[in-house]
Amino acid sequence: MLDSADGIRAEWDELADRTGAAPFLRPGWIEPWQEAFGTGQPAYLTLHREGRLAGVMPLQARRGTLVSTSNWHTPLYGPVVED
Repeated sequence: MLDSADGIRAEWDELADRTGAAPFLRPGWIEPWQEAFGTGQPAYLTLHREGRLAGVMPLQARRGTLVSTSNWHTPLYGPVVED
C-alpha cells in the first residue's frame, strides 16, 4: 500500500487508458478530490503483474480504517484493474 500517488501516477493513467476507465477513476480526479474533501491520509492499494501496474484502488486511511475517496460529488468510484 502506498501513501502517495507520486510513484504510480503515470502508470495509473496508462492503466486507465488500457482499460477504458472513466475520468473519475484517474489520478487527475482522485488527487484533487482528496485535497478538497479528504479527511484521511491517502492510501493506494496496488497490484503489479510482470513488472507493470495491473490494478489500483484509491482509498484514505481514517480512524484506523480504510474508506473510499468518494462522496456525493463523485459520480463513479471503484478500482481500475486489467482483468
